Amino acid sequence: EDSTLIENILYSKDFPWFFSEFKNSTVSKKHREIYKNNLNIVDKGQLVHEFISTIDNRITKSNYIEVVDKILQQYCTKTNIKEIDIIRVKANLVFSNSEYNMNTYSVPHKDYDFKHTVLIYYVNQSVGDTILFDSNLKNVCRIPPEKGKLITFDGDILHSAGHPFSNETRCVINFNVRIKNA
Repeated sequence: EDSTLIENILYSKDFPWFFSEFKNSTVSKKHREIYKNNLNIVDKGQLVHEFISTIDNRITKSNYIEVVDKILQQYCTKTNIKEIDIIRVKANLVFSNSEYNMNTYSVPHKDYDFKHTVLIYYVNQSVGDTILFDSNLKNVCRIPPEKGKLITFDGDILHSAGHPFSNETRCVINFNVRIKNA
């Protein structure tokens, strides 16, 4: 099955993971400052793997791009979308931490300030819901991760990742795209 193959690739000893560019955080400092007094926010960083990025007129492509191609092809077929522009696709890997519990989550954020769509593919079976917020940081939706599930939402929605408090890791592939036509 595709989901097990994808999980095996990302969890193999040969798959290259890197520390997040934000050091001990999952998001930039400007996002962290806004919510610094919220006790539910615990942000210890993550490992990332950038599959593709077209930001700032640079194109980065991973040797593992076929992993995300398969997910996008299935999504486009299922939703009858003809064309997608990729902004960035990266995998995020968060490890369990003693500070995490079912009420903690990473910093709420928007991936970009321009119009885009977010797709999140759950690589492994885990705890740590994806949480969608309104502009007042009221939790409006919690989506539990299920291996092989793909969710999508408007990139203008504040969102956050719950933590893997009762298992070792939470791994997702985060897609930021522009849908050109449906």
